[in-house]
Amino acid sequence: MPSLSCTVENCAHNKNRQCCLSNIQVGGRTAEVTDETCCDSFAPQSAKNVQGTVIENPHVTVSCEATKCRYNDNCECHADCIDICGEPDCCDCRSTECATFSCCR
Repeated sequence: MPSLSCTVENCAHNKNRQCCLSNIQVGGRTAEVTDETCCDSFAPQSAKNVQGTVIENPHVTVSCEATKCRYNDNCECHADCIDICGEPDCCDCRSTECATFSCCR
């Protein structure tokens, strides 16, 4: 099971730099570099939607559209450790990225 860390502090799914979701979607179908990817599961945080708890050893599934990534196998990420990062105070998924992305083509 992969480890899923997240430094997007204003995402509603972020709890202590860990993602509370057990399934996320990484976008970037034509990505060849990290900043062409994004976390499509990003949800802006507000006082009303802060939710979730970090699940201990969850079965994390990372669906991935970045077909040129070396960790992508049949649109699923198989990296041991996945890091999602983003701009401070980002307001949509385009300001996030998969820092684990590594182009293999």
